[in-house]
Amino acid sequence: MSESPIKEFYKNKTIFVTGGTGFIGKVLIEKLLRSTEVSQIYVLTRPKKGETPQQRIKKLVESGLFDTLREISPNSLERVHAIQGDVEEVGLGIQDTDLDILYHEVDIVIHSAATVRFDENLSKALRINVNGVSEILTICKQMKKLEAMVHVSTAYVHCENKFIDESLKMLPTSPRKTIESLSLLGSDVTDDPVFTKSIIGARPNTYTYTKVLKSFIGFVL
Repeated sequence: MSESPIKEFYKNKTIFVTGGTGFIGKVLIEKLLRSTEVSQIYVLTRPKKGETPQQRIKKLVESGLFDTLREISPNSLERVHAIQGDVEEVGLGIQDTDLDILYHEVDIVIHSAATVRFDENLSKALRINVNGVSEILTICKQMKKLEAMVHVSTAYVHCENKFIDESLKMLPTSPRKTIESLSLLGSDVTDDPVFTKSIIGARPNTYTYTKVLKSFIGFVL
């Protein structure tokens, strides 16, 4: 019996994952290890609550989610490695030595990092949901072996519309100018409730607004 096209595609591939410690990200990592023969998985991870990125990844693979893998293929857990960084920072906050690894080894990027808080401050939502996408695309352009960049995101964010068809909904102002203008303002301005409401308009929260802006990143770069 021949292997599935998906399993064959991922065979011996090196993956870079953002959002790997989140709900979707950790399920994705477990599935890749259990159902494919990936070579390595690098996970963008920031220090948190006194734990190093390496400690957080160790705790992740020791969790109950990976019990089946520990039984059938314990050595596969050694393929998961932390890359220290933060999706909110310029260049994702990744050190040059780690960037060099990504540039020369990574075949597939899966970007699933985002803030999913509906009431997130506009400045932070912009840094994570908009600028984060821009930063990872910039890094992807330097990857020598890149075959695919997969962006995991919400399918429907134009909730101010009663009906929506299969088309890209344009914003009333230029996405490029909007992103550039908001990046110049301090958080004390962008996070003011009155200002935030004037920017997001009919959308109910900063989450949906930044997800819409994010969809235009490919055109902005």
